[in-house]
Amino acid sequence: MFNYPRWSIDAGAWIQYLYPLAAVCLPVALWLVRRRIGNAPLVAALCFGGTLFPALGFFNVYFMRFSYVSDHFQYLASAVLIAMIVAVSTSALARTATRDLHKIIVATAVLLILGALTWGHAHHYKDEATLWRDAIDKNPDAWMPHFNLGDRLRVEGNLDEAMVHYLETIRINPDYAEAYNNVANALASRGRFDEAIVHYRRVLQVNPHDPDVHNNLGVIYLNKGRLDQATHHFRQALHINPDLTSARANLNMLLEMKEKTPQ
Repeated sequence: MFNYPRWSIDAGAWIQYLYPLAAVCLPVALWLVRRRIGNAPLVAALCFGGTLFPALGFFNVYFMRFSYVSDHFQYLASAVLIAMIVAVSTSALARTATRDLHKIIVATAVLLILGALTWGHAHHYKDEATLWRDAIDKNPDAWMPHFNLGDRLRVEGNLDEAMVHYLETIRINPDYAEAYNNVANALASRGRFDEAIVHYRRVLQVNPHDPDVHNNLGVIYLNKGRLDQATHHFRQALHINPDLTSARANLNMLLEMKEKTPQ
């Protein structure tokens, strides 16, 4: 799956210590039996672990915002293991009395099976929406696929379904400001200003220094005729980002309106 469920790391759970213990014991065991089986398995295991090391949590990896587990990281690391398996298989077959035709049949069968598995899995990457739907099917409580699918649906004009996934994102990750922002934008585009205001204010609770949200709130208050509040939010947006041209244009338009309005 694209991203796996996150588990809770618990220092009191003894079973979780088995994972690092196994990672240490395997190369030690291969080193102890190297005279019997050769150095290749030890080299392969060390190369695999060394290539994978940067993605094992010892360094900050952006993807760990979503999941601590990802089989994607081992694709490159697996090359050395695949090379070892092929070498061992070739050597073993060379020592047998198996006819060359039988060897070709075995190799062809392996390639066909792997090709069929790849072909089947490739369908999940048909397009962006298919990828996120597959991720949600396999891990329904992953907020990132819900949010990305919502964005894709919004771009395609399917606002109703996009809203469903944005709201699901909020349910799973109540502190994700961008989801509130997108819900608010969708509500505002439909003229549901009071509901949009609620979600924009939730964004500002998480990130009070978002100039775009202040600008959007100003537009809504302007449409509702609440000019003082609109002015406040336009000024806040420009205070945070003086180069936000949309907020400056909105504020100038509002000030012109105020000048023309009889006192």
